[in-house]
Amino acid sequence: MSSSLQEELARNQRESRHYIVYEWCNGDHGIGSEFHMMVPSLSMAYHLGRAFIVRGRWIFAGNHQNDDGFTYWFRPLVEPTSGGHIKTSTVNNNDNNIIVDAMTSYTTVNERYGGPPDKYADRGITWWKGQLLRFLMQPNQRLQQAIDKAIKVPQPFIGLQVRHSSNWTSRTRRNIPLADYMKYVEQIRRKTGINTVFVSTEDQKVIDQCTKDYPDYRFYWTRGHHRSNQNQAKAIIAGKLDGVEEGRIGLVNLFLMREASHFVGGFQSNWGRLILEHIKSSSNVDDVFHCYSLERIPIERYRSGSMKAQEFQEYNRYFCGGDDDDKK
Repeated sequence: MSSSLQEELARNQRESRHYIVYEWCNGDHGIGSEFHMMVPSLSMAYHLGRAFIVRGRWIFAGNHQNDDGFTYWFRPLVEPTSGGHIKTSTVNNNDNNIIVDAMTSYTTVNERYGGPPDKYADRGITWWKGQLLRFLMQPNQRLQQAIDKAIKVPQPFIGLQVRHSSNWTSRTRRNIPLADYMKYVEQIRRKTGINTVFVSTEDQKVIDQCTKDYPDYRFYWTRGHHRSNQNQAKAIIAGKLDGVEEGRIGLVNLFLMREASHFVGGFQSNWGRLILEHIKSSSNVDDVFHCYSLERIPIERYRSGSMKAQEFQEYNRYFCGGDDDDKK
């Protein structure tokens, strides 16, 4: 089923001469946030049988690629045709080319087109987004070389994402101690016998604590770079961090993490959800997939039955403050 969907997406890119053109937000959004704003527009392109184009600069590509930030790290999706485009914030099926900005994609487009078609509906929104992201985020030679040079994590392994920040702005967010995550890593180890863990974190203290306090595990993490537990996007814009380097670090961690057999993280973070979506799109996930989130996404702000409410309800199935049963 996954391969047939990937073939459908590729066929649209080859054959359609009508385009959904997504414009990078390029504000102070992290990689996870950027792609979660983008992917509803690719979903719309699928539903309407159109090709999909990303254009504009991207801070995680150094902001210097002359309207081509996407292909700094990823394979080109399609060669766009020349000619004018119609700027519209109203999503419809009448214009030859529909240009969509980030917030329209995240709201209007997502509500109307963000979910899977009927033939894939039983797989769920998480799976659907994962398949779209797998098609969208195909490493080019530059990114693939960076992935190949990174540490090799032996299979099978547990993915552990510890999202820490020195400047959370939401009262619903806090830095969760490593020990809380490790309770659920230990549950997975007892059920599966796996004691290999790949750790993705921006907090060096977490790495130090892993090796010091948990000698029964084999921990792996990316090396040869700094770790900065601040808002990377804002720091890049302020000139305090290098956008290309932060892009490389983040994307290498993502592509290593998506090979995990099981996962422990937090789904209030766009990055945590992006990881889960990639893992769920992988053929490496067994029939029994152990996954725990230490954060519950507050869905009360969303209209009942809306696409966002449905989507976040799927992620909250993994919240380990509730039912601790195994999740598929």
